[in-house]
Amino acid sequence: MSDFIIRTEELSDEQIKELYVPTQNDKKILEQLKSQSPVLLVGSRGVGKSFLSKISQINLMENFEKEKIFPVFITFRSVSLIQSGNSKDSYVENMKEMVTRQVKDSDLLKAMMINGQNFSILAYAAGGNPRLLLRSIEKIRSFNSNTINSVFREFYREEIWMEQSGLAEKYPGNSIFIDWGRKFVEEIVIPELKDKNDRFLSTNKSTTAYFWIHRNSPQAVKEALRILEYTGVIKQQALGIKATNAEIGTRYEVNIGCLLAFEANPQQKAMDIINNLSLGRMSEYGANSKAYNDLLSAVPKFSEPDMSECLKKQLSKSIKVLEITQWQKSKLVELNVKTIGELLLSTESKLMQAYYVGEVKARQMKNAAMAAVFEYLFG
Repeated sequence: MSDFIIRTEELSDEQIKELYVPTQNDKKILEQLKSQSPVLLVGSRGVGKSFLSKISQINLMENFEKEKIFPVFITFRSVSLIQSGNSKDSYVENMKEMVTRQVKDSDLLKAMMINGQNFSILAYAAGGNPRLLLRSIEKIRSFNSNTINSVFREFYREEIWMEQSGLAEKYPGNSIFIDWGRKFVEEIVIPELKDKNDRFLSTNKSTTAYFWIHRNSPQAVKEALRILEYTGVIKQQALGIKATNAEIGTRYEVNIGCLLAFEANPQQKAMDIINNLSLGRMSEYGANSKAYNDLLSAVPKFSEPDMSECLKKQLSKSIKVLEITQWQKSKLVELNVKTIGELLLSTESKLMQAYYVGEVKARQMKNAAMAAVFEYLFG
């Protein structure tokens, strides 16, 4: 199967228009982006912030003669189902259309259509994040039950957590928060949610993927959760939610894929859990929860690192850590471009020295590689 394009920066305007699958929520966001009021669009990486910004720019540019508004798109690098307001059916159909517009393997496309429920499971597992969905599908050759279970074991149980822990190397000054956040969700929150779901399903009760943090919880805890939101492991679901004894706090949603990955047979239990989710069921962690103790005892040791040394360390890393296609990596290896720093210094003319790389492909490679470099360095 061909490599999926997972970054907006790698797409031309024509490709963006071709791949865009509009939803009702997208239309509301686009109207706000095109209005005169300032808008702060927030979300974890891969949910489509840059894509929607480019769509709004394209729309405004197409109406320039009439509206006389000249849009400029500048990047610093040169949803859950309930939040989106979509029904379950429309959500799955939107995600399916996004994928089918990129799938070039006809056999895989046929398998996806035949095994509709298994595709739905992967769509829900991605939690509204197109990038997670594309990356999970990129790893498979079929949509049978064994393959779906392997996605949960390899991607949602291992790879996504490796990325979370990998942030500690990129940002050593935040390593305490990063490591504790993983331990908190992976070893405390998810096992508790799984235990609840096992009991709820056995008694025909609603299931959960949610946990609640008291609004007076330590700031260090909130910072750790904010980093987890960036990687897509969790997302903030709602503020000002009442819990036991009318206490107020924030409700978070654990990524469905990460939650299902703890099941012995994710494919078998997935739809039972997904179809019975209830916002009213959640694990609660108070302002002085014992679960915070390890973090609070470690925070006094926190100190900012020498950022110049951090940058040198990142630039010396292998290009293998970048999220570019295997073909692009192989061409860089041909040119003896091995590190991030060497890639940043490479010109398009140098890239054209690789076999089968002309001017157009060189520009595409440079743009894709630069976007990946800056995303890796700066998130």
